[in-house]
Amino acid sequence: MPTKNVSLSKQQEKFIHESIRRGAYRNASEVVRAGLRLLERDEKRDAMKLARLRKLTREAVAEVERGEYEIVEVDELDAFLDRLSPKRRAHR
Repeated sequence: MPTKNVSLSKQQEKFIHESIRRGAYRNASEVVRAGLRLLERDEKRDAMKLARLRKLTREAVAEVERGEYEIVEVDELDAFLDRLSPKRRAHR
């Protein structure tokens, strides 16, 4: 495995040493690799969320362009949202 030199803040260095001291990891490389796995997982998750948001936005814009929308007055908003999502009532 290739070796890389990285600069760490004092806080990061302390975190690595504490993680090893607690027995969570055997060495600094394990701590860094675990962090990189989490970063990779988060970036993949964020990319999937963004793709889903873009898809929903395209669908919503297409609905508006087709005239498929309803104008709702502010005082009618709760009732409108309840009609859209019955689960919403459970969260009130």
